[in-house]
Amino acid sequence: MNPTVRTAVVRDPFLSFFDDVVNDLFVPRTVAARNAAPEALVTKARVDVVDRGRAYEVTADLPGVAKEDIRIKVEGKRLSIEATARNERTLNEGDQVLHTERYATQYARAFALPADLDDSRAEARFENGVLTLVLPKREVIAARTITVQ
Repeated sequence: MNPTVRTAVVRDPFLSFFDDVVNDLFVPRTVAARNAAPEALVTKARVDVVDRGRAYEVTADLPGVAKEDIRIKVEGKRLSIEATARNERTLNEGDQVLHTERYATQYARAFALPADLDDSRAEARFENGVLTLVLPKREVIAARTITVQ
């Protein structure tokens, strides 16, 4: 569900109960589906956003992800984060997987912040499965009056 379409007294662009319910519907439930090699599921990355005055600090949990597999895009006020966690395992001849819950997971999150972002001064750090972004706000140039001569 698009958070800008939801109607509420206070709009929360970071939380969608509907997304959680819908994602649960698509988790494989049958024995055959559990034994098959599942495709990567898209999971909503958990984020915290703090307004630090001149910049926003965004912290996102991306467990199992390598920093090379993180893609961040900034367009105006909009921030998009995508990442893939891979579970590559080697099976020996004769091995049979009886049950697996550890497979590739795709994380995605996109939302708009209140102010335009200056992507040229943005900083990103990734440590212990936690992505931290410092996104400076774009400086607003004050309107000036021009005198006609």
